[in-house]
Amino acid sequence: MASKKQQLELFKKEKEEIYCIDASSIINLFRHSGLRYSPYPEDIFPGLWEKLEKLIKTGRLISLSHNTVLKEVRERDDEAKKWCEKHKKIFKDIDDCQISKIEDIKTQYSKRHWEAEINRKGREWADPWVIALAICEEALIISDEKNAPDRIPYIANHFGITTLNLMDFFRKIGLRLK
Repeated sequence: MASKKQQLELFKKEKEEIYCIDASSIINLFRHSGLRYSPYPEDIFPGLWEKLEKLIKTGRLISLSHNTVLKEVRERDDEAKKWCEKHKKIFKDIDDCQISKIEDIKTQYSKRHWEAEINRKGREWADPWVIALAICEEALIISDEKNAPDRIPYIANHFGITTLNLMDFFRKIGLRLK
């Protein structure tokens, strides 16, 4: 049995989670299919936005660079776009670590899906890069994609990366309505 001092040392060494958020979840923070209004307005859910600000300030909420995730958000939602512009520091550029992971990630996608996504005109495909960023940063992924072949949760799971949807993320960060 560990002494109190040893338990305290173990607690101190426990790393705080880093969260890598995908475009789908950023967009869903501001709109959800079927709704004509934000599902999480700041005046009703101030605790959510305060927790997000704290995660951003401490470097624990990250996403992929403006060329991929941010571009996808800009194309879909004005409020999400404004939020992303305000929080540019969460967006990380692709680096050598991520580049080194892409070939392994590619092997987990069906060849047909991979080819279709990379050959789509006018849009870069963020999903494999989000997974690579999560691997390199040892982060959990936040994505509202379903867990199915050729989707982020399915591929990330192969690399031992946990994917949370928004509700699971809210639970993980201790968000509670009172």
